[in-house]
Amino acid sequence: MYQRAKVANMQVKTAFEVGISIRNARQAMGWTQSELAQRMGVTRQWVIRTEKGNDAAELALIMKAFAMLNVGVMVTPRWQINHNQNPPVQSNFDEFTNDILRKIDSLKE
Repeated sequence: MYQRAKVANMQVKTAFEVGISIRNARQAMGWTQSELAQRMGVTRQWVIRTEKGNDAAELALIMKAFAMLNVGVMVTPRWQINHNQNPPVQSNFDEFTNDILRKIDSLKE
């Protein structure tokens, strides 16, 4: 059975904020940086750099950290977060993004 990290929802916009969310989830699980590193198969230095907001950290490893901490990642259009804005016009970028998200979902199955 998975242990659940008790962390609040957090909107992240920067690598620094991603690092904070990883640190908060790790601490909520009661893990040290060394324990997270060992579970992920990375060095403690990687965990330290990522928690400090290293913007060169590989996205795949960031996602692995969230998965190890049993934290979901949700991509939300900014217009849905900023309730006073109208939805933007659909663009090719939106279609491309939705296609990528569908492919990610299919990998989970």
